[in-house]
Amino acid sequence: MMVTAQADALPEIVPLTVSFPRPENCSSTSDLQLRVVEPAHISSASPSYTCVRDGATVNLRGSGFLTMNYQSPTVVVGTVPTSVRYTSSCTTIAPYTQSCSSIALRLSAFAISAVQQPTITVIPIDLADCPSSATGVITLLPPPQIHSLLPAIVCAADNPQTVTVHGTFVAVDGVAPDVTIANGATVVTPTLSDCDATIGPAQQCATMQFDLPASTPCGDVAIAVTQACTTTRSGILTNVPSPVITNVTPAAACTSSAQVQLTLYGADFAVVGDVPPTLIVAGAPVSPVAMLECAEAGTNLQLCTRLEATLDLASLAGGGMPLVLQVLNNGACTSATAELPIMEPPAIAAVSPPELCDTIGGYVIIHGANISQSATLLLQCGNMSYAPSSLSVPNDTTAVARFNAGSVLAGIYDVLLANTPGCACIRTAGLHVHENGARVLFADPPQLYGNVSTLVTAFIVGLNNSDTPDTAVLSGGDGNVALPLTDWDADAGAATFTVPVGAVPAGAYTLLVHGPVSPCAATSRGVFLLAVLSDTTLVLSSAPTAASSMRHGVVLAVAASAAAFSPASLPALWLAPHGCLTCVATRLHGVTVTSATTLAVSLPSLLDVGAYDLVITCAEGLAGFLPVALSVTNTSVCRIDAVYPRAVGPSELAIGIAGAFSPAANYSASLQCRGGHNFSGLTLDAVSAASAQLELPRQLVAGDVCGVRLWDGVTACEYWSLAVTADGGELSQWQLGAPLRTPRCGHALVTAPVGSSTFVYAIGGSSGCKFPLVDPLATTEVLLVDPLSSTSSSWAYTSSLP
Repeated sequence: MMVTAQADALPEIVPLTVSFPRPENCSSTSDLQLRVVEPAHISSASPSYTCVRDGATVNLRGSGFLTMNYQSPTVVVGTVPTSVRYTSSCTTIAPYTQSCSSIALRLSAFAISAVQQPTITVIPIDLADCPSSATGVITLLPPPQIHSLLPAIVCAADNPQTVTVHGTFVAVDGVAPDVTIANGATVVTPTLSDCDATIGPAQQCATMQFDLPASTPCGDVAIAVTQACTTTRSGILTNVPSPVITNVTPAAACTSSAQVQLTLYGADFAVVGDVPPTLIVAGAPVSPVAMLECAEAGTNLQLCTRLEATLDLASLAGGGMPLVLQVLNNGACTSATAELPIMEPPAIAAVSPPELCDTIGGYVIIHGANISQSATLLLQCGNMSYAPSSLSVPNDTTAVARFNAGSVLAGIYDVLLANTPGCACIRTAGLHVHENGARVLFADPPQLYGNVSTLVTAFIVGLNNSDTPDTAVLSGGDGNVALPLTDWDADAGAATFTVPVGAVPAGAYTLLVHGPVSPCAATSRGVFLLAVLSDTTLVLSSAPTAASSMRHGVVLAVAASAAAFSPASLPALWLAPHGCLTCVATRLHGVTVTSATTLAVSLPSLLDVGAYDLVITCAEGLAGFLPVALSVTNTSVCRIDAVYPRAVGPSELAIGIAGAFSPAANYSASLQCRGGHNFSGLTLDAVSAASAQLELPRQLVAGDVCGVRLWDGVTACEYWSLAVTADGGELSQWQLGAPLRTPRCGHALVTAPVGSSTFVYAIGGSSGCKFPLVDPLATTEVLLVDPLSSTSSSWAYTSSLP
């Protein structure tokens, strides 16, 4: 039996009576326990608005939310059933029945395109006819949408500037959504327009604007809009940097050229989409031929560092041509102005001097017109081309080129002067570079003393008889010192120059020998050391010495005011003709140190008549000068200038002697050797006024050094030194130098300096010798010279040179 009653009039405990109509008084009464409840009431939602694009959690608050038999009520949002996560704030009202005031919902993700305030319906379990509903409790927001943007490409130089975005945007309680750009690095303030009517707290708009800051990074700019949920859009806005030009090639163009292939170097040459930047030349646009060295900087952006274009120069006059790069046809997105100079071609009127020497080089001056500061010079001859070591342009009519020694091979060269590539002129056969065949093989002596006037003999190869040298130059130290020519022996290739007293400061020098016409000079391979007397001067004294005949054995005793002498380091002594600045000093041998303050020296024979000053230099740097230490009143005819060869083997039969002799004199000859072996009574043959021949004893000992002594009973003369070497010795370290290819008497350099101060040179050959030699090609003398101590030793090597 179904009984229907008015629910809101029923008490909580309902008495129920059932009566039959017949018979009367046939009824039954029972009390039923019946709970009558009110429908649920929805008062609010938290949050009051949300975006359901990704789903959302919402808490409903109110009363009468029944859970029955542990089952929550059914909740429908709009037409979408919603999952109830849990109920809370509940009171038990009947067995297995609770009345709650809070329900936690999980709204499923679903798409909406406009603001909504859906109806929320709560239906208790087993009481489907007791639903409750509410509208306006919660507002559902559509997610932000970005459809388009104007401008979509902006120039960074224009920022800050206003950007307009079209799409879907919602303001809540009058507050616009949050907007960030550049991956959240920068927050901007938007304004909304084109808005619909307000629905609850929300208003939906179709347009948003904001200012793009000046600090916005270049490239793609990501835009993020947040209102309950966030929408980010990349690649819709491109921020383009202004181009920067750092270099232009060619550095200049020439008016004689019809076109120029121009290359611009720099940064941020922007290609937007497929549109390259525009090159504006003197106000006229020029399309690039190629964009090179590009890298992706965004969805629609490439940034390049090189641009190539072709310019038509036929109508251009000289002067400067302004160049700018412009992107997007936007005046703000433009590079700073670069300039391409337009030049007239240069002209060469003269080249001075027109000749150079290959081993010397020098400066060449180009006289002409229209020479730019950036001009280049090139010497061309066939396949050979040479640039100068340096080039300066003091004005537009002069260029000065410097060519280092050995930098240009011999030849006749065209001179190419270019203001810029393609803007050049040529002087045909403008410069003749001569080959320097002349070479100084050696200079004798290899050391000089500043307080002693000296003759220096340069032994030269490669000069013709017509190429007479006229000047020698010592180059180095504080500058160049010119030495006048004293004598030239073309047959021997020996040029003698005078080094006056005090003419050359101390230092290391290279010897150059110049001819009168050719630009070439013979250049020495060696470095010559010049020792100037120290400021610390020894005070010297000696008894006045006079000699009338200068017989052998005259000894000069010298005393110093302070300890200066040592047997371990013999000083060097020189006799210089008194008062003569151009005379050659004589080196004294046979020095004996008798104490720390005294020494004795054997004087040579056949000194010229006159007064002599004495010069002493010590290894410690001390030096002394004693004027008129010796006076010579008479001489005899006995003088030995040289012996040939200066080195002999023990089996050598004879040597030649050159000097001054009396053919009628009866000379006795002897050898005094440092090893203690002395030989007297030797035979002197073929005596003439300038030469003689001495027969050698068979008892010479290899390794000894001997002096030749002649005596006519009144006058003696001697010569040091004659070296005795083993027969057939080999010249060690010959490979360090060059073969001896001088078929004449003279010095030839064999090796480079040994160590720091020793030179090696050789004497050999017979062609053109002034003095008779005994089998001159059988031996070659090798002399080691130590410029610091001036001590020397010699060895002879038989048939040992290549």
